[in-house]
Amino acid sequence: MSAFAADWAKADVDKAISVVDKGKSDIVACLKDFKTTIQHEVEQRDLNKDGINELVITSMPAAFGEGPSQGAFIACFGDMGTISLMISDGKGGWADNIGFNVHSLEYSDRPDSPWPDITLTGKGFCFPIYRYYKEQYTLWKTCDDGNNLVFADATLDWAVPHDFGVDTHKPAVPVPNNLEGADFSHNDSIMYVNTALGVISYKMPKRSIAKTVRQGDVMFQGKPWENQPNARIEGTAFTFKKGCEPAPYRVTGNVTFDGQGIVLEGAAPVRDKKSCAIKGYSRTSGNAHLEFWFAAPQAPAWAGNYAGECRGNDRNVQCFMDIDNDGGMLDVNLIVTGPMGDDIRCRLTGKLPISAGTRAEGRLNDTINARFRLEGGDVTVSGIPMEACGVKLSGRYRQFGD
Repeated sequence: MSAFAADWAKADVDKAISVVDKGKSDIVACLKDFKTTIQHEVEQRDLNKDGINELVITSMPAAFGEGPSQGAFIACFGDMGTISLMISDGKGGWADNIGFNVHSLEYSDRPDSPWPDITLTGKGFCFPIYRYYKEQYTLWKTCDDGNNLVFADATLDWAVPHDFGVDTHKPAVPVPNNLEGADFSHNDSIMYVNTALGVISYKMPKRSIAKTVRQGDVMFQGKPWENQPNARIEGTAFTFKKGCEPAPYRVTGNVTFDGQGIVLEGAAPVRDKKSCAIKGYSRTSGNAHLEFWFAAPQAPAWAGNYAGECRGNDRNVQCFMDIDNDGGMLDVNLIVTGPMGDDIRCRLTGKLPISAGTRAEGRLNDTINARFRLEGGDVTVSGIPMEACGVKLSGRYRQFGD
């Protein structure tokens, strides 16, 4: 977005929304049958960097879950909401561009125009591209039967001419067969992360999903990135359901500040429980927040001092954990102290073998089978029963100090 672009006032935004609603009168009427209404999410974005924002308006039902609105999304919108790109006409009015079913918009800068190309993402692995032409966005490239991008003017008279501007988009190609990369963990599955290809795929799915997800299945595909702290990542993630095609959705995120993980977020598909149909998108589902952690950090990454949350169990105590590396083992010292850290009430110690780099499991005090997981510089502990020290010691321990 241009640094100089000021947001439109609410009255101007409402005027643009009214243009959108007018063009969707059939959807508005459909939603009434489900006793719900249309709602809009508005993003202000200066596409051509001229200091004047365009409006990206996403429309969907105000409700589509349990109750009288059940089925409103599929019945009135199909599998996806609609997105309208509203461009000011300079006279107080708005021109509605695109304005139909699409999951999200991806923007690609052009060397020969201030207006970026727009890719309309949705289902599948090939998405059409719209280009700014004669004061509006018009279809420039489409997908053929083989899921390859081809110029649309070969079959559509109204499409943008194929030679209008520089072609910076390569035809879609199948995902390469060799996806091997660095090992990362994700929800107890081991993943390949190939930054040069921009692909995250399953190397070893966990047992509970092994009948749904196979080795080599692609979970994320996007622009290549460098594995540097805070590097930007964007692309398409996929959810899986047995017997169904993978469902795509747009995600963005970053490499973590310590370079040990990847965090991606985006509104994830919500499937119908009895079919493969997508009834909407959610930003609160488990698939809306994805974390991947480097499965083989350097051994010193574990070493440090950590504080837990046991004061939530008993305000008269605190809990701390010291971890040192001893070759391929963790030397763990977990103590419960008084409120000022002045006296030790309980101590658990042990040496635990490191497995897969980010995990360790073994016995504390020779009797307690504890599990440790390194996640972005913090350690999550599980398996310690309450009776071990009289307070809940399983949970997340955050590193402190140097």
